[in-house]
Amino acid sequence: MGAFGPGSARARGAAARPECRHRPQDKPRVERGVDYARESFFRGRSFRSIPEMREAARRWSLTVAGQRIHGTTGGRPLAAFLAREQTALLAREQTALLALPPKPWEPVTWTTAKVHPDCHLQVSGARYSVPYQHVGRRLDVRLGRDTVEVYDGPTLITSHLRRHQGRATRLEHYPEAGQAFLRATPQACLRQAQGIGPATEAIVRDLLTVHALHHLREVQAILRLADRYDRAQLERASRRALDAGDGRYRTVRGILERGFDVSDSETSEEMAL
Repeated sequence: MGAFGPGSARARGAAARPECRHRPQDKPRVERGVDYARESFFRGRSFRSIPEMREAARRWSLTVAGQRIHGTTGGRPLAAFLAREQTALLAREQTALLALPPKPWEPVTWTTAKVHPDCHLQVSGARYSVPYQHVGRRLDVRLGRDTVEVYDGPTLITSHLRRHQGRATRLEHYPEAGQAFLRATPQACLRQAQGIGPATEAIVRDLLTVHALHHLREVQAILRLADRYDRAQLERASRRALDAGDGRYRTVRGILERGFDVSDSETSEEMAL
């Protein structure tokens, strides 16, 4: 049924009615208008844009198609349309032809997902935060082209821009104690990194600047490396990671585990000895 299928029709307050079986006269009656539009409006014309074509079609409908004498009714289509609209307006105080919905119709997918203890549910490869009151519950999720909406029955709980991986988090979805912890912890991590050295501080600051909530665990893992290695080693490893353009936990840890945290000058001195 093309772009105007049953779902699209319902969203616009209309119904798509297929041709009746064993009534071949219905199909050509419907398609006759398509032939007329193709020959009268489209043939021999070209348009530089969709808006230009729409404006031309509007003028054509009012001045050409609407003014012709219809072969079946014997009347002018525009006059018949206006008469029906006026009758509907007088009878129900609104026109018969409804305006298009303000939001364009789009195909959507409905599913359900359980809210985990971290206040997130997972659908279609991504995680979305939900108010903490719903932890442990299974909720309805509407996956649109650009947005994700979470429902508890008919009630909309929250919405997010759709992602295809990673996390979408709103701080207000955590309980008050959790919000206070998440606000304070990044600053505490940054102060701890400053005590190790400028390279470690730079890595931690970059990670927290991009998205503090998503990278908080990674930052904490970097700082915990100071429990296994001394601070000078961690600072040298951080410097090497920054010089390599990859200031992430796995890179810093790999440098330390392989003993690559030795500076170039120290390596040169060892080779000289």
